[in-house]
Amino acid sequence: PADAAGRRHLRRARDDCDLLQHVHLGRREAHHAPVHWFFLIFSKLFYFFYMLFVPLYFAPVPAWQVVAGFFCMQIGSGVVAMFALLANHVVEDSLFVVPDENGFIPCSWGEHQLRTTDDYSPDSRIISFLFSGLNHHVAHHLFPKYCHVHYPAITKILRTTAREFNLRYRHNDLVSALASHFRLLKQLSEKQKQSLSTTNDFHHEPEHHF
Repeated sequence: PADAAGRRHLRRARDDCDLLQHVHLGRREAHHAPVHWFFLIFSKLFYFFYMLFVPLYFAPVPAWQVVAGFFCMQIGSGVVAMFALLANHVVEDSLFVVPDENGFIPCSWGEHQLRTTDDYSPDSRIISFLFSGLNHHVAHHLFPKYCHVHYPAITKILRTTAREFNLRYRHNDLVSALASHFRLLKQLSEKQKQSLSTTNDFHHEPEHHF
């Protein structure tokens, strides 16, 4: 949601074609312990070692096939993960809770997860298998340390509890959720065009003829 807000900011029209917008958004001072830097760098190097360099050295195939396969895997898994998460958080019925002037949100942490997260196809075993339980995203947020195989049972309890206490719980099928996401993008783009047009008209300076 923060990234989406940043991309749609009226003063940042250049972000529509800025390939480095992820660098500009959310920039702030952050200090990490040396041990965190060590694990970050070590894990990245180890990943490239066993996913790229080991196949390059041992696999009986040309190097270009290993590299091509590596990039196809990265792109494919990234696209799947993107759609899996967008369907949970960025659809037409999604709530983007804004803190008050004191920085507080008027609900508990658990209720906040219910308000800002949607499930999709929670009764589908195939979707649950393909997405490793991420379709049960409310349960994933509330119980992140639980194995995903327990999410279907947890989701049933969540439905009953949410209904009992009149709390928000929403779910949809995957196709409808993705369609809703793209409709939301279209709505945001139309609002952005209207806002930019109004802003440009308001701040338009008179032409000078020389």
